[in-house]
Amino acid sequence: MARTVISLERFDGERAWRLTSPTGATALVAERGATLLSWTTRENRELIDGYDTAEQLRQQLGGKSLIELPWIGPSAQSTYTFEDAEGSLDANGLGDCVRVGSLLFSRERSGDVLVLKAQKPADAEYPWPLDIRVVFALGESNFGDEHISISISARNRGAFTAPIAIGWNPYLQFGNMPSVSKMAAKVMARTRLATDEKGHPAPGDAARTGVTSPVEWSIIGTQEIDSTYTSLIPNNEGVVVTEILDPARDAKIFVTQEPAEAPYVRLWTGDRLDDGARQGLLVSPRSATPDTFFRYDQIGRISVPAGGTKELTATITYQG
Repeated sequence: MARTVISLERFDGERAWRLTSPTGATALVAERGATLLSWTTRENRELIDGYDTAEQLRQQLGGKSLIELPWIGPSAQSTYTFEDAEGSLDANGLGDCVRVGSLLFSRERSGDVLVLKAQKPADAEYPWPLDIRVVFALGESNFGDEHISISISARNRGAFTAPIAIGWNPYLQFGNMPSVSKMAAKVMARTRLATDEKGHPAPGDAARTGVTSPVEWSIIGTQEIDSTYTSLIPNNEGVVVTEILDPARDAKIFVTQEPAEAPYVRLWTGDRLDDGARQGLLVSPRSATPDTFFRYDQIGRISVPAGGTKELTATITYQG
């Protein structure tokens, strides 16, 4: 039986791993930040709006395919206190958490899946050491649908409870479509988070705004979307599926997440990106809300005991 082949190559001088499935679909993952740079179908359609240069990757411009961990942005404050420990939050210009994006990952040999690992030592900004593991896998269904999955885990190596949240920020595109304006989208959710113009949620229960499910855009057009949804509605298999479409070609991309691990999903049309605005639609599964460390309603979600692990798994499926 044919298996996915994994090879080491260079992306503009940066180390990266190429996954090539038996169907010819490929994915490219950078050593820096375990960042997904590209995912192309067997017909060579690019589905990820990623970085074009190593400099963009190093600067984490736009947070493309960024793993946000141990907190999720944007945040209204720059310093925090958690169980008597104090720290500060480092972010890019959009308020994304850039902690993992600057780490260099090493590969752990494991068959036809790409297993990457890194350690984040305790420091003044975040005084808890973490073991971080990221797994990428390519696959295909019996019906010919192609998919890529990512599993992210963070283990608390410290002696005390640590605050840990995880988000993943893939910007999705259809290879033949230059912008999000001709896309359609559907989110299975009953609640939208009310936020200010910078994406900070309103205090307490005031952040939860009821919406009619499903939330749909028949065509995105010129609409500027930047919303985080919760009270997600699982399908018959117990998972939550967010759908984006290319109506002209009847092609679809599905983002699947486990509601217990990731009860939030953010959609953004990327209007504030300095480079590549509205080229890809962000569909970001998240274990917690923005402003994570400053909301009492998130304490239970982010508290991970010594030796404990926080996990998030997501799958992107292409049907075309």
